[in-house]
Amino acid sequence: DSMQAAGMPDGVYMLGELETYVVDGVARIKEGNLAGSTANLYMCLMNLMKFAGASLEDAILCATRNPSIAAGIYDTVGSIAVGKDADILLLDSDLTIDKTISRGRTVYSK
Repeated sequence: DSMQAAGMPDGVYMLGELETYVVDGVARIKEGNLAGSTANLYMCLMNLMKFAGASLEDAILCATRNPSIAAGIYDTVGSIAVGKDADILLLDSDLTIDKTISRGRTVYSK
């Protein structure tokens, strides 16, 4: 249920037509109700390992192969293979993000 503010810094974001306010990573509408998750896929991967005890290998499959198979798009995404989109997240030995490659181009490098 991540929203527009997923992975973004604190600030004001839209959830449909509702203005939401993110403070300390928590999104709320002006009345104070929770508006949705601000977690990105990397954060979810780390939470799966931390809270459910999943191995890195299983968590990666849950974030890549499994959803692409469920969505019927495994022929173009979900694994590293010739002819597939070149979207890759490289982690260092501490499992922090080292580099992000989207469509074959480096878009982030530590």
